[in-house]
Amino acid sequence: MKLFFDYFYHDVMIKSIFYNLNEVDGKNSLSFVLDNSELDSDEDIGSENYEYFKDLKCMFEKVHQSSVNLYQNVRGNYFILSSEISDTDPFLIEYKSGMDKIIPIDIFNDLKCYSIYTTGGTIKIISANDVVVLEE
Repeated sequence: MKLFFDYFYHDVMIKSIFYNLNEVDGKNSLSFVLDNSELDSDEDIGSENYEYFKDLKCMFEKVHQSSVNLYQNVRGNYFILSSEISDTDPFLIEYKSGMDKIIPIDIFNDLKCYSIYTTGGTIKIISANDVVVLEE
């Protein structure tokens, strides 16, 4: 679970979210472009002095369910306020109650709810997998 928190921590910005929800066999995915930028506060703050690193692309694979409640358009800049992983989140419990005996038990037991709380709303993802980094 460490990888999730490595990328979805409080001072990172989500630049965009992409859905691929047309796959079969639970291979739906949500991918994110995160602004992996840093500013040296000791330097002059002029816009020409911002040092941007390559955008980080990462993805949740095999998403079983997701909820994206953003106040703005899905394409936008959302600063992450906090993130958490839970196996007792109400969103996950509701999903599991409807999918009991439908999903194989080994997958069912591994499902977790990943929550990303941003300045633009909340993103919840039910998946058995952690984040996959696509490009660094």
